[in-house]
Amino acid sequence: MKQTKRIFALILVAVMVLPLTNTAIAEDTYADVVGTVVEIQKYGNLTMDIKPKALYDAGYELGDILKVTVGDNVLEIPFGTSYSDVDTGNLIVRDDQKNDLLVVAINMGNFADTYNVCVGDKVTFSMLEKGGYL
Repeated sequence: MKQTKRIFALILVAVMVLPLTNTAIAEDTYADVVGTVVEIQKYGNLTMDIKPKALYDAGYELGDILKVTVGDNVLEIPFGTSYSDVDTGNLIVRDDQKNDLLVVAINMGNFADTYNVCVGDKVTFSMLEKGGYL
């Protein structure tokens, strides 16, 4: 009887722990995407040397929330296509579909001045929350 209870307890623990392990692995399957700032646009938006396709190829989708690291700044930024996807003053990683550019910006703000970013700085994009901004 004791042996049966031990086996049952072990199986119960395994069933409870396995879903947590699978979730952690699934969240880690998105590769980081690293780019360099090639231009700071008139109003302080960053233009990257990588195309939006690099994010899509890594499994990122519009509506995801990305962790963007530039210099000492680690930011949570939604991935979208238009400045109007976010409120005034909020951050956005923008797929400029018309010009095939990846842009990091503040809606109605100056990203480069706010975060002290220069041409040539490295920017790393990581998955923070899949579909988190939808």
